[in-house]
Amino acid sequence: MIDFRKTIENRQRQDSVIVNDNEHKIHTEFCFLVSFAKKIEEWNRTGDAPSYDEFDYLYASPVPDDRVTGYGELIKFYRNEQKLPSNAGKERNIRGVDWVIDSEYIYAAFMQQYGIDLIKTDLHWHSFLALFNGLTNTKMNEIIAARFYDKSDKRKFEEVQKENREMWALEELEEFERPVFEMV
Repeated sequence: MIDFRKTIENRQRQDSVIVNDNEHKIHTEFCFLVSFAKKIEEWNRTGDAPSYDEFDYLYASPVPDDRVTGYGELIKFYRNEQKLPSNAGKERNIRGVDWVIDSEYIYAAFMQQYGIDLIKTDLHWHSFLALFNGLTNTKMNEIIAARFYDKSDKRKFEEVQKENREMWALEELEEFERPVFEMV
């Protein structure tokens, strides 16, 4: 997560995980995390028991002795969970993107939107996700929308807008917490 409250010297992206109070440097480039995601998907699909030493390649410094806890920390890093959008009460088990199958469309979207050549550039995973989540009007956006399309959903425009507002709503601030520049 990007934290603009920090000085530029301290605003560097996370490059390690903490396992049992020990810091372990990891490879943060998106190519490493894409392969991590594919392995997790494979485990979920086949039901195979995890072999946590399969992820040793993610560590740039000594691999933790407790690989199970290390795996949990790698999952947290991969997910890079954000508060928003919140779950709007619509639980569907649909994947919107496959990092490998969709790679050409992701590549094209980054070139189109940002002029970034993902073949020649290694972005930090969290930077990659931030840019990916900000994509608009690309073929990749159309593909994701098609995957989430639900023909049976006959809600009116107002209902969809209300759901979107709930998903992206910020917490209410107390009077004393409101910034001076708040828009009215």
